[in-house]
Amino acid sequence: MDIAADLDRPRLDRGPPLAAVGPPAPRRSAGASPPAKLVARNVSKVYTLKRNDKLLALDHVSFSVRKNEIVSLLGPSGCGKSTLLRIVAGLDQASEGEVLLDGNPILRPTRSCGMVFQTYTSFPWLTVRKNVEYGLKINGVPRKERRERAEEFIERVQLTRVKDAYPTQLSGGMKQRVAIARMLANEPEIALMDEPFGALDAETRRSMQELLNEVIAKTEMTVVLVTHDIIEALFLSDRIVFMSRHPGRVREIIPLDFKQGRKISTHEQLFALPEYAAYESHIFALMREVTA
Repeated sequence: MDIAADLDRPRLDRGPPLAAVGPPAPRRSAGASPPAKLVARNVSKVYTLKRNDKLLALDHVSFSVRKNEIVSLLGPSGCGKSTLLRIVAGLDQASEGEVLLDGNPILRPTRSCGMVFQTYTSFPWLTVRKNVEYGLKINGVPRKERRERAEEFIERVQLTRVKDAYPTQLSGGMKQRVAIARMLANEPEIALMDEPFGALDAETRRSMQELLNEVIAKTEMTVVLVTHDIIEALFLSDRIVFMSRHPGRVREIIPLDFKQGRKISTHEQLFALPEYAAYESHIFALMREVTA
């Protein structure tokens, strides 16, 4: 079976001035802001090198994420975005500071946090459906239930037609959809994504961003996304945590008020919003500043 053609094309303003930095507009109501779901407080990371030299990778990074909010960690290469996400996931430990999920410290990997990596992580000897079922199986979910849940999330990421195919028969975009479906099927409290579309070509990446936005809107996911792509951050996020060059520090937290808490379906709709260009210009200027 050869599946060469991808299915990556999937099937909504104005706000305060750009200088405003703080909590975002509520995404779904005008009521009181919900409490923070995730809090990173004064997180620092120091690596010990040869001859006992020290390398400061992260320097007192603090930010929070509310339930159903999408926050992007954006900044130049080498600013510690992925290191920070690994600490949030419990895959690495902070040298100083803490990360709290619902007030509880994250000290190790937990089912509460689902992870999607940039590299393809599907098992090549398992079909799409079996890959999506894998986490459910090792967590002891009965066969009938895990099949039903796998089928549900395979449909959500538009892979039903290829559910019995193997990863080697899929395009890059399809493989990342498998990873997203597998993460969703395990119903984590927060999704952590480390440049999940960074290895894709530009058109497939744009389509995958639109599909992810659609899935996020349907599942009301809480997401922390690592990216170096300014347009991706503007398209997907409610807020952007912009990080400075090494060592990683929070340079600015940018609420994307011009979207008024709404999900944007397509990039064309995003580009047409009245204040989009000002936000994009501001962030490009920040990127030039921290990489100069």
